[in-house]
Amino acid sequence: MARLPRYQAGQIQAAVPGRVEFAGMREKARFAENIGKMAAFVNREVQAREAKKTREEEEANATYQRIQSDTLKTQYSIEARKIVDEAERSTELVSMGQIQDSLSDLTDGFLASAESLDTEYAAFLQNDILGIAAVQGERYSTYHQREAVKQLQADSVAGLREITLNADAIAYSPAYSPESIENMAMQAEQFALDHQYTPIAAARQAQDIRTNMAIQNAKYKYDQLGPLEDKEKYINDLSVSGLTREENDNIKKELNGKLTQEYRNFKVKVATARREISDVISNVSSGGQVSQDQRTEIDQQVQLYANVDPSLEQDLNRMNFVLDRIPTLQQMSLSELASESSRLNSEVEAAFADDPEFENKVAMAESATQLYQTMLSQLSGKNPKPYEWFEQTGQIQVAPLTNQESIIRRQDNRDFIESKNPGFNAPFLTSSEINSTVAAFNDADPDVVVANLTAMQSLYGRNYEIAMQDLNNGGLAPEYAVGGRYLADNMGLAESIIGLRFIDEKDLKASLLDSQVSDFKAEYKTLAQEYIAAFTAGDITGRALKDANTNFSVASKLGMQMMVRPEITPQEAAAQVFADMFPEDVVIEEKARLIIPKGNSPDSILYNLENALEPDALMKVGVAGLDDPRLPEDIDAAIDAESLSDNGVWLNNETGDGAVLHYNLNGFLLPVRLKPIDPEDPEEQPRYYDLKYNDLAKFGRKYRM
Repeated sequence: MARLPRYQAGQIQAAVPGRVEFAGMREKARFAENIGKMAAFVNREVQAREAKKTREEEEANATYQRIQSDTLKTQYSIEARKIVDEAERSTELVSMGQIQDSLSDLTDGFLASAESLDTEYAAFLQNDILGIAAVQGERYSTYHQREAVKQLQADSVAGLREITLNADAIAYSPAYSPESIENMAMQAEQFALDHQYTPIAAARQAQDIRTNMAIQNAKYKYDQLGPLEDKEKYINDLSVSGLTREENDNIKKELNGKLTQEYRNFKVKVATARREISDVISNVSSGGQVSQDQRTEIDQQVQLYANVDPSLEQDLNRMNFVLDRIPTLQQMSLSELASESSRLNSEVEAAFADDPEFENKVAMAESATQLYQTMLSQLSGKNPKPYEWFEQTGQIQVAPLTNQESIIRRQDNRDFIESKNPGFNAPFLTSSEINSTVAAFNDADPDVVVANLTAMQSLYGRNYEIAMQDLNNGGLAPEYAVGGRYLADNMGLAESIIGLRFIDEKDLKASLLDSQVSDFKAEYKTLAQEYIAAFTAGDITGRALKDANTNFSVASKLGMQMMVRPEITPQEAAAQVFADMFPEDVVIEEKARLIIPKGNSPDSILYNLENALEPDALMKVGVAGLDDPRLPEDIDAAIDAESLSDNGVWLNNETGDGAVLHYNLNGFLLPVRLKPIDPEDPEEQPRYYDLKYNDLAKFGRKYRM
């Protein structure tokens, strides 16, 4: 076949030959040769480029096929692993068939996706997928076999454990017998065989059941025994048939440990019971009460533990001896309790140690002494709590002061407390009321205190002054304590005094000369001398003098506040303060030391009180004999020698609206009591020889001879 020239193959057209000029033939020949070379080069380049394009297309296709194949392979691997992972995380063991079905479904889906690939790549992908499926299937097969074995073992252990528990329950009961042992042993052996135990291992399980049942029954028999001595003998004689010597020794060792702990526990319980007995005695010896349920519980404890320590019964006898007698002592007055305590201690001193009641008498004397000391502390200690004492001993009930009914009940309680202990001045407020009220008032602004004190005055009535004294003794701010006394008579003065609460005396002094301050105090002291003498007369507690000093400190602040104005002299300020704060008349005489309220005639009052001291008048009112626990025993004899008519002294009563006659025992003043209206009524409230100023004229006409 003819071939085209190279340049024609390269699509290079030759020029049409012109006229041949042999002179240029050589040049034309060279030119043709060059054209041929160029055509050959171009032809080679074209063929090379076409070959390269074919290779790139083939390589691109191969890359695409490979990427698609690898992507499918990777996705399949992830999904296959996910199937196995989820199966392994399942709470229930997934069967191997389920895994194979899931992998088969996954394989079919991915092989269908591989149909788009070239045959060669599809074949490679199929081999890879099947290989991955085989690996994951093998992986789960290993897991499944291992877990199946575990589950079988767990089932067998749980089943044998249940059989063991049932066997122990039978052994630890009256149902235990040789037949029951063999029955449970056969159950254990058969169950073990059913769960792929070897015959030897199954027989071992049966023997373990026999051994455990024998041990549990030995423990059961021990626990059924009562006294610890019987348990100790049981351990010493213990020998369980069917057990080895070592196994018997182990049971004895365990039971001995248990017995030791029981002895220890019983000792603890004995000590606890003894402590409860001691606490009960201490409680009633401090004024407390004991319920019958508590006594019954202690009796039961003693019955349980007395065999461990027989002396526990003696402690119980002492407790009952005290509890049967001490309620009577709790109801006594302080003086009666002092006498009874002394009598009981004297009885112990005279008793012999071999007296069968000696220990009981000692306990009773100790309880009476403690009871007296507690009562003395509650009535006359640094922080007296008479209401708490009489409430815890069951003699009164204390209710908050919220209405007139509660006020009346509180006054009745106060009268009752004073009747039980003549000469004792019971507060109107309880200690908790005093503490809470003082704390609230001292932190409050003056205007709030004025409002609260006004409300108290309206609620408490005639008990308001007594309550204010209680608050004063409890630490009420001096300005509030003093100012509160003037609310009814002089509201302006009360507000002025209460308003001084947060004014510092140093600031007042800083605006005055030292001479002004000293002149004021000297003048005020002179003016108040007789008033203080009458105010503190007859007081053996020191409270009146303390109140007088409080009044002086408040009056000093009030006077210095007045003297801030330059036109007020110290003398004028002292006179004004004294006139405002103490407008009453003062009587200081041999037979009367009184502060007479405004509106009353001192001369008329003194005249009628003098008549009331006439012997006939004293006989008619029925003066009772002196019986005060604060006095020595020889004081009564001195009373007979001193004529009350000649030496009696009138002092203000608590409310300031009358006078109370007092014995004058060499300067020691005690209020005179009247005989009870009903001598047979021990609960009758005590009456003092208290004459109200408004009734004195009538009294004088009635008893004047």
